[in-house]
Amino acid sequence: LYERQKELLLKSPVLWTDDTPVTLLADGLKGCRQGRFWTYIGEEHPYSVYDFTESRARDGPAKFLAGFQGYLHADAYGGYDHIYLGSNDAIREVACWAHARRKFFEAIRSSPRDAHQILEWIRQLYDVEDRARETSDDARRTLRAVACLSRLSALISAPSRVTLAIAVATMNRPLASPS
Repeated sequence: LYERQKELLLKSPVLWTDDTPVTLLADGLKGCRQGRFWTYIGEEHPYSVYDFTESRARDGPAKFLAGFQGYLHADAYGGYDHIYLGSNDAIREVACWAHARRKFFEAIRSSPRDAHQILEWIRQLYDVEDRARETSDDARRTLRAVACLSRLSALISAPSRVTLAIAVATMNRPLASPS
């Protein structure tokens, strides 16, 4: 049953995924270590498929997603990068607003005005998605183009230390020195 659900799930044009840490107790080993449950949800299926790995290494998602073609909606975990890059554009990255939004909530203490402004723009994007939920694909695409572009432009071009800090934190990579 699991393999059949996975097979059907991987035929979806859009997948959502996230991982959750779990504590592992191993026979004969002292202490505990952390494993991961990875949740995969397909656009066209009424169920979720879970995969377990003993670490957060990228090999788990890479193995699970082998053969998938479409949009992968995930957080900014660096382990997905090689999946996107190695797929010859068969897997397209879709960033997760919920994960990005969380970083702006964390930034309220250090830069409240900027963080609140950006959170307001994100809330407006969520409002558009609420309105679009029950519309056709074409109507949703049109609504997003009309209602979201100005908000996204403002968000992307926001001259803010918070924006830079969030970008660096989300990338989870060191910045290259300017040449």
